[in-house]
Amino acid sequence: MLAHKYCGNVSRCFSHGIAAASAEVRFVGAIYDKAVVQALRFHSAAYVHGHQVGGTNPSLVEAMGAGNAVIAHDNPFNRWVAGDGAIYFNGADAFSRALDEVLPSPHLLETMKVGTLQRYQEFFTWDKVLAEYEALLLEWLPAA
Repeated sequence: MLAHKYCGNVSRCFSHGIAAASAEVRFVGAIYDKAVVQALRFHSAAYVHGHQVGGTNPSLVEAMGAGNAVIAHDNPFNRWVAGDGAIYFNGADAFSRALDEVLPSPHLLETMKVGTLQRYQEFFTWDKVLAEYEALLLEWLPAA
């Protein structure tokens, strides 16, 4: 985890994060209730994706499908998934600048939301993904 990488101790890092956070930040722990997650996505200003490695990360794709503006760690995986509609950061200072740029700008937030939702609809709907799998199978499997 990121906290362990930088602090060496996750509990200590979490405590530092709580102490450094302003009043509008809430540390609520893991949320697995689908309805609660959907409500948070609906009411959020943006989705922050800090994963540094991976591929087509489900949480990123779900946020895009929900129409969230995306602020993501700058790496090839996230850029491939979120595309040009997202804002990217690499490090704490760049993340702070991204928030300072995005949060006070309703127009930019709306543009990002439209861009990420379009990318989701173009590449990541189940119909699109399943059609691509079907095409691969039809191409590579012998006819029965």
